[in-house]
Formats: sequence, structure tokens, C-alpha cells
Amino acid sequence: MRRTSRRVKRTATVAKAAKIAATSRRGDALLRRKRPAVGRQGTAAFYSAFQLLVGEIFRLNGRLLDVADALAHDLQITPTHWQIIAIIRDQPLTIPAISRRVGLRRQSVQHNITQLLARRFVEQAVNPEHRRASLIRLTPAGRALMRELHQRQSRLTRAFTAGVGLTDADLASLAAQLRRMRESADLQQPA
Repeated sequence: MRRTSRRVKRTATVAKAAKIAATSRRGDALLRRKRPAVGRQGTAAFYSAFQLLVGEIFRLNGRLLDVADALAHDLQITPTHWQIIAIIRDQPLTIPAISRRVGLRRQSVQHNITQLLARRFVEQAVNPEHRRASLIRLTPAGRALMRELHQRQSRLTRAFTAGVGLTDADLASLAAQLRRMRESADLQQPA
């Protein structure tokens, strides 16, 4: 009799889970779940892990800026200049498009573009799609600077990856995960 009782309880639990699955988006997850939701989104452990990730990203960003600044100091190029030059190396973009790619406010990008214009590394070009929003493109001097920065990029890469044991697939996977997180944040609260 006990066996039947356990089987009935198990069957009732499965039936209850199936009912939840039919009426809830999370139901499929309940049916598949084999372990408790420790560390999943919404838990204290998840929030704590996210804060650790954010702290590491902030520290990594600060270190990236420091190393990039040191590598380009003799060229009198800031890390932001470097980013802008790298973004427009293949195609001219408008200042708003550059600011979205760099993740800075348009005014900050405009200030940096003005500095690059004064040094003749970039120039404005007519935008066939929008009369008032000029395209920013590299000049021959800007392309030469980009080639020099590209060579220095290998030193920047080594500074952050030497001895870590990451493969190109690891880096691509990490970049994809960070991009998904950024895009999720963009959807939640547009800038």
C-alpha cells in the first residue's frame, strides 16, 4: 500500500507540474529542473555574483584605459581617440553613431572629434542620407595613425591575455555573453 501511495503522490506531482507547464512560461523549466534554483537569477547569490562581475568589468576597463593611454602616450592620443579611430577605420560614421558604438554621450564624442579634426586625423564628409549629420572619416594621416595603433594593439592584447590560457573561442564566447548582457540592458532602459 505504501508503494501505491508514493506512486500516487509522484503522479500527482507530475500532473501538477504538467498543469503548471501548460499555464505558465516557467512551467517547462519546472519540469526540466533537476537541482534547486540556488544561484539563479533573482537569488541573493545571483545578485552577489553579478556585483562581482560588474566590479571586475570596472577594474578591467580602468586597467584597459591605463594601458592604452601608456601605449599611445607618445602619439598624444587618448584611449577615446583610439576607440574613435578604430571604429571609423573601415567606414565613416556620424557622431551619434560613433557615440552609440563607443558608449559615450554625443557631446563627449563631439569634443574628441573636434580634437582629431584639429590634428587632421579625421575629416567631415557629406552624408548622402542626412544633410545636417556629417560623416566622420579617417584622413591619410589618420589611416597611418591607425596602422601604428594596430601594431600597438598586439602589446595591449598580450598585456591582458598572456598566461591566462584563453583561446580565441573563449574570447569570442565571453564577448558574445557581454554583448547579450549589454543588449538586454539597452532593451530594459534605453540610453
